[in-house]
Amino acid sequence: SNLLPLFDARVMEIHPPTNTVTCVTAQLPLSKAYLALIERRYQSAPVYDEDGKQFTALLDINDILAATLMLVAKENQQEYEVLVLCN
Repeated sequence: SNLLPLFDARVMEIHPPTNTVTCVTAQLPLSKAYLALIERRYQSAPVYDEDGKQFTALLDINDILAATLMLVAKENQQEYEVLVLCN
């Protein structure tokens, strides 16, 4: 298979090291966090709680999409079920 060399690759070959880490603060509006991810073409970013001075979560673009779909369904008074594929 052509994918076998990919499995032997190191993470740094796929995502080169950088001197910066993009994170979002826990107080940041979700819309701004979404734009920060989209503008940087990131799938996710760590969430930093400035009050507790610690990282508390990992915000994923899929989480934002799921929350948006639930909100739209609620506004349309439709039942919506979230399928959890893995934990």
